[in-house]
Amino acid sequence: MKRTEAAQKTLQLSAWHFKRMGKFLWPIYTLLLAAEVLFAGWSFYRSLTSLPNVTQPVSFQEIFGRPVLPILFYAAYGLVFAGALLYFLRFAAGAKSTYTLRTLPVGSRGMLWGMLLPAAAAVLLLYATQLLAVYAGYGVYRLESLLCTLPGGADGASRLFGAPLPAAGWVPPENELYLTFVRTAMLQLFYPRHPVFWLLAVALLLLLPVGAVYLAISFYGRSWGAVIPAAVAAACEGFAISNAQSSIGTWRLEDALMVVPAMLLLAGGMVYMLLAAAGRLRRSELG
Repeated sequence: MKRTEAAQKTLQLSAWHFKRMGKFLWPIYTLLLAAEVLFAGWSFYRSLTSLPNVTQPVSFQEIFGRPVLPILFYAAYGLVFAGALLYFLRFAAGAKSTYTLRTLPVGSRGMLWGMLLPAAAAVLLLYATQLLAVYAGYGVYRLESLLCTLPGGADGASRLFGAPLPAAGWVPPENELYLTFVRTAMLQLFYPRHPVFWLLAVALLLLLPVGAVYLAISFYGRSWGAVIPAAVAAACEGFAISNAQSSIGTWRLEDALMVVPAMLLLAGGMVYMLLAAAGRLRRSELG
């Protein structure tokens, strides 16, 4: 019974945190979605203006294979991390917030999970936003593909875009969306077909809440050196993702030997940060 009550209070604390974090989370999600959809539409239009110097408009695979989209996603990931870190640090350091923390009947363990869960939910929503951006961008791409073939403009140009018409009979492949998920390096994290990418996706999900909460509790206790294990863990995640994505379709032994040690070090770093955060929280005045 006591465990059930403690779990309910922890979930209530998590929901309260997430509601307050929404002030900076929802703008980030909205900007990411709008930026990727607009980039997909703009890229297709730009490819039309290159006709007839190219044989056909750009494919959806090519659009999402460009480095701009990974930059947008990881920038949004970094903003969510920074926002969560500053939010938890401000919550712990503020005089009014500290009093609130001391009076919460959840204990140090419940307080820790009360911060980890909303941060993890923020990453899950970021994943969902990225997937939504892919589908929405593909919808815009298909619509533009249909409209660009409408004749009637000057000199036989597209009526809507005022650009040259694609070659007669051109249509994007019916399985273009599936091929985009399969062949695009960044999207392997959202459509993993190999155990390594499943592990990397889970690690990217856990790294943000563990790192943000660990750093917030450490900085509250003036433990500035805590940034070192967090930076090492982030570097291992980036190294593993980069090497795994560059090895799509090959998975030679040397590729695995480079990725596995980084993932093991990453796992060890996250376990250390989680245990250290729990210990520091328990020993501090917040616990």
